Amino acid sequence: MVIDLLISLAISNALISPAPVKPGADFVSSASMASDGHIDYHSGERLPTNGDKMRPPRKTGDSLGVEINAAAAAIVDARSGAILWEKNAGKKLSVASITKLMAAAVFLDHNPGWDKVKAFEGNENDVIGAKFTVGDGVAFTVKDMFYVMLTGSANNAARAIAHTTGLTEEDFTKAMNAKALELGMENSSFVEPSGLDHRNISTARDLAKLATYIFQNEDVRTATTIPNHQLKATNADEERTVKATNKLLKTYLDEAPYAITAAKTGYTEEAGFCLVQQTKMEGKGEVLVVVLNSETEATRASDMKSLTNWAFENYQW
Repeated sequence: MVIDLLISLAISNALISPAPVKPGADFVSSASMASDGHIDYHSGERLPTNGDKMRPPRKTGDSLGVEINAAAAAIVDARSGAILWEKNAGKKLSVASITKLMAAAVFLDHNPGWDKVKAFEGNENDVIGAKFTVGDGVAFTVKDMFYVMLTGSANNAARAIAHTTGLTEEDFTKAMNAKALELGMENSSFVEPSGLDHRNISTARDLAKLATYIFQNEDVRTATTIPNHQLKATNADEERTVKATNKLLKTYLDEAPYAITAAKTGYTEEAGFCLVQQTKMEGKGEVLVVVLNSETEATRASDMKSLTNWAFENYQW
């Protein structure tokens, strides 16, 4: 009867909510929508969480799911790694500036020191898209460059931060792909650190693995949740303010009882509007939500709100 019900729901193209977890269960069942629009129902899905054995949240709501604009998405319990809901989560898509989270991961493996000074160079400033407007030769600390890359999503800062490691951009990119394999991101590949190239591809599920890993870093969490970052050049009388790209900061999702604990935006014409965001709710838990290829900035925000709210309304921690 259960199988017949699932088949019926799949035929009607409904969204199925994850099944309840039995008391004492070690995993949560979940449902996902395949790229052809059909529902894939599966159980036991869990992302690696560095040995965290915490029990996943229990499904309590009766909702059958949530309608979203994004081409792919995933909701993951931040503590247990349990997948609570997903749509096309295995579909390979261009990921725009979400790429910078992987660049941050590789940089942190090769950090030359936060106080090291680096000047912007012509080949770094010769980029399109989001950019930190600064002249060639103007220098900042590595930490400021790191924050400019994540807070303001500046493409020239991503190139510069890669160069601070002492690696060539080719070797840095190789390290990004090696890190992806290390994290179990088997459906991801990267060709440069900024996200400008449409050949930087991943899946919602893979990006959840990356975010689960990189969002453990305090500087990443800080850089991606502050409304702006102020910095001063080390060799010029220049004080600058870089504004955050995530417009959900300081909205109701970032006010009590909620708090955005980490996030990264992305956009290119090929990738659409993307967002990976971790949000906690007082008295509840913390969820990681991945939204890929939403049509507009407004639908991206709406998708994130809907998925986050749905998780907190339908699960008990």
